[in-house]
Formats: sequence, structure tokens, C-alpha cells
Amino acid sequence: MRWRHLLLIALTSLTTNSLRTLLAVLGIVIGVAAVIAMIGLGRGAERQTTAQITALGSNLLSIRPGLGQRQAVRTATVESLTPEDAFALAQIPDVIAAVPEAAVQGQVKYFAQNTSTSVVGTTPDYFAARSFELVEGRLWTDEESKARARVCVLGATVAATLFGETPVIDRRIKIRGVSFEVIGRLVAKGSGGWSNPDDQVLCPLTTVQKRMGAGRHLRAISLQARTTEAMGPIERAATELLIQRHRIAPGADPDFNITNQLEILRTRSEVAQTFTLLLAGIALVSLLVGGIGIMNIMLVSVAERTREIGILKAIGAKRRDILRQFLIESVTICLVGGTLGVALGAALVLAGDQFLPQMPMEIATDAILVAFGFASATGIFFGWYPARQAAALNPIDALRHE
Repeated sequence: MRWRHLLLIALTSLTTNSLRTLLAVLGIVIGVAAVIAMIGLGRGAERQTTAQITALGSNLLSIRPGLGQRQAVRTATVESLTPEDAFALAQIPDVIAAVPEAAVQGQVKYFAQNTSTSVVGTTPDYFAARSFELVEGRLWTDEESKARARVCVLGATVAATLFGETPVIDRRIKIRGVSFEVIGRLVAKGSGGWSNPDDQVLCPLTTVQKRMGAGRHLRAISLQARTTEAMGPIERAATELLIQRHRIAPGADPDFNITNQLEILRTRSEVAQTFTLLLAGIALVSLLVGGIGIMNIMLVSVAERTREIGILKAIGAKRRDILRQFLIESVTICLVGGTLGVALGAALVLAGDQFLPQMPMEIATDAILVAFGFASATGIFFGWYPARQAAALNPIDALRHE
């Protein structure tokens, strides 16, 4: 029997039992769509995590005070970092900028509008290191920093709360009861999950330390590396330098912590990938269930068509022809279901990415290939046994079957 004859017989059989065929196809459609949607959800989460960390700045190392210790018990955060430390760290090769940060929490008011936010004292290098851009206005000058000028740049959230969409330049606000001039507003970056870089007010470091009561010590120092490859050597050099400056005894725990942005990104990416694989595994189970359904339907089809198989063998059909016919039926069901499942899965991903911004999704080409390939393999695997059963029937017994 020629392939086109086998295909014609298979299609005739599938259309004759249309409801049964539809149910089998539906199982594959749901399985393939679930695989694509689940992997798309995982990839979207990974993309969002990478974007959030990258938005905090490129090639950054964050140095923060460590915990104090009293009689082998860890106590509160110690005050160990100073502006002089930042100046010394800036001399390390391949460090573009060492950015000091001091901060206080305060109430910010503009007439009847007010909000409680973080008031950060830093240097203009902070904006380049953290990839901030100005919507309007300017940054403060060195002269203003030396004079402890009462000027500030507003994060997007604070600006929206106090002023809405109106311009903010040259407006005067009160921070903890002290009048400040607004000289700039930042582009919104979006919440980073554990922190919101838009919900802060930025001022000269000297102003926050002297006028706002932050004191001499810093809450953090950010180091911006020239390249990604330089981050490891810079971290080791910074550790050695601060141990020397803080006179940490050999073998003792340092009074600071250094966080490498690449390590955070790598860890979160691994978690997101594990999450993606877990979701894909759950979705593949539904494909497996769909395959079992196909096998059941094909076994029923063999039982119902026993007499037909006997007639085909009686007029010259060989064993391999019967085997191919039933395999074609099984694979056709999976290919049709796989095609419709890919379309449904892609539509679900696009709809989710459009209407659920808090849960971004991404169409992954490899997910489509895996799902479609698995669907085809399912048709061959679960169709083989029923096809083999049909091919092994004795033609005389088949013709006698009622």
C-alpha cells in the first residue's frame, strides 16, 4: 500500500469518529499549550529579575556595615564606613567611582501633600553608577556640596506624590521641617521587589550628614567597576584595603559586608531557571496524560475495526501496512493537536504579558520546539503498541470477529 493510500484511510477513520478524535486532539492541545505557557512564565520571571537588578546599576559592588559582636552573640549593625573609606576605595584600579551613601528617614511635605521616604545623601557619581536619568533639572555642583546647600533631586514616586505631573524645578519642599529647593526629578525605574529606587529624595552628602543628622558614618559605599571581569579582583582588593583601614585582626570577622551584583544576578537566575524547569515538568505531565488517552482511543479503534483489518489483510495488505496506518492516525492526532497547542500557548503568553504586567511572560522558541517535538514523540510512542496489536491480528480470526 502506498503512503497516500495509508494517509487517506487514516484520515477517513479519524473523521468518521470525529468526537473521539476531537477529545484526543484536545488532550494534546492542552498539554502543548501548558508547556509553552509555563516555560514562558518562567522565562518572563527570569527576564524581570535580570532587568530589576540591572536597573540598580551596572557592574556594582555594594559595601555595607557588618554586625557587631558581644560575647559570641551578633548584635546590631555597627558604624564602620566613612567618606574617607570611599575616597581610599576610589583609588583601586578599574574602579570608576566609589559612591558614599548616608540616609535618614523623613517626612517630605509640599503644602497639603506629604509622604514618608528615605532621604539619601550622596555625590553626583551616584546617578551614573545607578543608571539614573533626569526628566528635568540638574544635579548639584561641588560648590553646593561644600556649602551644604539645601537642594534635592526627587525620585519619580516622591515627585508624583507631591506634584503629580506638574514641573518640580524651583519648587520648595520641607524635609523633616527644613526647607529645600527642588533642582531635579528622576526617570522612573520601577520597584525592585525588595526596594523601590523611585521612592527616595537625593541630596548632597554633606547636607544630609550635617543638616539632617545622619552623622559621619555611611550606610553604604557603592563601587562601580570598569568591566564585569574586574569585579572579582576589585572585591578582593576592597576587602584587603578595608581590613587594613579598620585594623581588623587576622582571623577576625570584618566589620563590613561586600555584595557582588553578579553573584546576586547569578543566584536569582538559577532560582528562576529551576522554577521554569519545575513548571515545564508539571506541564509535560499533562502531555503524558494526553498520550495515554491517545493509546486508549487507538486500542478501542483496533478492537472496533478488527474485521476491517482482516479484510485489508485478505486483499493483500501486509503487516507493515497495518502498522503504518495506525501509526499515521496516532501521529496525525498529535501533529494537529501540537499545532493548535502552539497557537493557543503563544496566545496565552501574549495575553498574559499584555494584561498581567506584574507577571511578565515571554515566548520561548526552544519551548515551542520541545513541546511540538514531545507531542510528535508522544504520538509515535503511544501509537506504537495499538498499531502493533492491529498488525499482529490473524486475518482469518479478524474476518470471523463480530
